[in-house]
Amino acid sequence: MAGVWQKLKNLVSGEEEEAPTSRLEQFDQMVTSNRRVRFIGIGISALCTLLFNVLAIAFIPTIVVKPAPFAVCFTLGNIAAIVMTFFVVGPAKQIKALKEPARLIATIIFVAALIVSVVFADTWVQKGIHTNTGPGNLGQINDHNCGPHSLMQCIYKITGIDMKEATLASWAGTTTSGTGHDGLAKALSTFNSQKGKSLKMSWKSFSSVTVKQIGEWMANPKTAIFFHLLYRDKWGHYELPYKIVSGASDLTIANSLGTRCGEGYYGYLEDRTWAAQKRYISGISQSSVCVISS
Repeated sequence: MAGVWQKLKNLVSGEEEEAPTSRLEQFDQMVTSNRRVRFIGIGISALCTLLFNVLAIAFIPTIVVKPAPFAVCFTLGNIAAIVMTFFVVGPAKQIKALKEPARLIATIIFVAALIVSVVFADTWVQKGIHTNTGPGNLGQINDHNCGPHSLMQCIYKITGIDMKEATLASWAGTTTSGTGHDGLAKALSTFNSQKGKSLKMSWKSFSSVTVKQIGEWMANPKTAIFFHLLYRDKWGHYELPYKIVSGASDLTIANSLGTRCGEGYYGYLEDRTWAAQKRYISGISQSSVCVISS
């Protein structure tokens, strides 16, 4: 810190500094030798710091739906602030100071936080669905109602209306063999008619959408999404994704199965690799991504 203040004094007063004796010091001298260059560098860096932090604050209202803009702007603001100090004490001296034992741990934590905030900026959670365990909540009420259960979750997320899974199953014509896409569409149409809503259902092939699109549908309170797949490479099944992190090798599924509870299931949040998820989805010949929107 004393070195920073001394550099500031020299910058303001115009006093000459000692001649550099090493390559690192020569590099610093190239950056800090000219007062005009130093003032311009500090000014531009300060302006960038202010600009990025103002943008970060502007993105706070959308941080839940789209955290990436906030994370990127906030990170760039911090980097610009660090660059500003390079024009005061010199980049080599500043980096050397950050590596001192008293500052090393804090420096590592700070740099790691900047990296993590950008790499894992995009984290999408399908909030608003049932996550309490038990049949009719996170778990389905029997062996074959995974389709109506997934539709129930989507309706609840978007409208707040807590439909009975059994009611949707009856509208969908669900049998012990399960529910087809047409049956789910019929159940949604009946719901719209009886509740005065206008929810829409669209099916997409998994290969035609990106992880980012899936995440944005999950995070948007006006849309909900579920998959149709061959669960554990054996059984046709409908299920909702609960959380996706950009760049991660796995995702979290709101699995409506799990431990038995009477005729139904408790349900659980399952961490599953994307490799397994893609394999399960490839086991279904139909479109596997269902988007419900208002």
